[in-house]
Amino acid sequence: MLFSSAANLPTEHGIFQACAVRDDKGVEHIIVYKGDIDDAVELPVRVHSECLTSEVFGSLRCDCDHQLAAALDHVEAEGRGLIIYLRQEGRGIGLFNKIEAYRLQDQGMDTVEANEHLGLSNDSRSYKLAVDILQTLRVQSVQLMTNNPKKLQALRRNGIEVTRRIPIHIAPNVHNSGYLETKKSKMEHMLSSGLPVTEVLRRAGRKGAPVGQEILDRVQAALQSGRGDPSRPSVTLAYAQSFDGSISEGPGLSTAISSCQSQILTHELRAMHDALLVGVNTVIVDDPRLNVRLVAGPNPIPVILDSNLRIPSDVRLLKQVQPSPIVVATHGACEERRSALAGLGAEVLCVDADADGCVDLGNLLVLLRKRGIRSLMVEGGAKIITSVLSADLADQLVLTISPQFLGGVRSVEALVGWDRDRRPELKDASYHRIGSDLVVCGEFLRSAHARA
Repeated sequence: MLFSSAANLPTEHGIFQACAVRDDKGVEHIIVYKGDIDDAVELPVRVHSECLTSEVFGSLRCDCDHQLAAALDHVEAEGRGLIIYLRQEGRGIGLFNKIEAYRLQDQGMDTVEANEHLGLSNDSRSYKLAVDILQTLRVQSVQLMTNNPKKLQALRRNGIEVTRRIPIHIAPNVHNSGYLETKKSKMEHMLSSGLPVTEVLRRAGRKGAPVGQEILDRVQAALQSGRGDPSRPSVTLAYAQSFDGSISEGPGLSTAISSCQSQILTHELRAMHDALLVGVNTVIVDDPRLNVRLVAGPNPIPVILDSNLRIPSDVRLLKQVQPSPIVVATHGACEERRSALAGLGAEVLCVDADADGCVDLGNLLVLLRKRGIRSLMVEGGAKIITSVLSADLADQLVLTISPQFLGGVRSVEALVGWDRDRRPELKDASYHRIGSDLVVCGEFLRSAHARA
């Protein structure tokens, strides 16, 4: 086994290192990694077998390219990890036999029956080279990204400590649903109906008309209308909640609420705005990236409300290169923390405090407009949503309602103390089904003429 030198590999998933590996038979494989992998403990690892038809030609007959993309996304999100890419096409039967098996599947056989008809093994892959690579790198233990129990067994049987299995579930399509069911029923792959945000969503968001085109058109028209206060950005309040008004299952808990399609819509909306505002609690709990990775478009400037500069130094927002986040604090925030965050690439903006000692939102919006930010999307959390609504600062709303009951943290805090004539009200609200969700869209009536 011979390793080449390592080189940078910039991809749409992130910037990685790549190294070619030549096995004892002269076949060349590749490893793609991020971070320090030598002597690593609990290293996220994906052992992936080549699939030219999906990874090069975009075939929808399998989920291989989506699994690879999901693994790269996971490594990027974790900041470290290793992809071992093995050249064993078609579960080890080669490209010629794979296409022959496809022909049989076109005639009604499933993937297992087709291989058996050709006198081939259901799965003839070997993971010895992957074991050799991990041992050469002196990897102490791994978290294996796989749905295949045989892959787990093969690594463990050969002395690799697997401390955790990280499942990779991909949304089925009309062409591969039967294939995935066969993998589950006949090959014992551990599949479920979970639909995480993966490359399949990214591609879905880039094909044809964007998800929720009517909603996007309405928001775009509102942003361009010039009807809002010219001294501040046009503000779109966009968030997801359950039927009972919860945005998470409980304090400090990160909860995925909206459907895959609604998540794509959120990214389309982000791409339409100059900046995106969240509270520091959202950053601490969810560690979001606040970008538009699921669609094509520019990333908004992240704006984090953090009166006392509690944002952790290791969150992902402080690691991304562009655009640099703006962390908004009050004038009394710690000077040492300001310098530390500036050293990490963030811009710290200090503004006046309101009566509760928090960032004065009205003052902040004026400052953002002076800095050239004409449109601002607000995603949460609950305190931020309530503050924007009670201060009558939102111009339009995109509310995603998921068909579930969480009984957790309410999206809007108690209305006690709100002036009856200032309670938010939408005009010409429209209702749209996006995936399994209901999305409500509309412009807010300004309180000055809300009852006119």
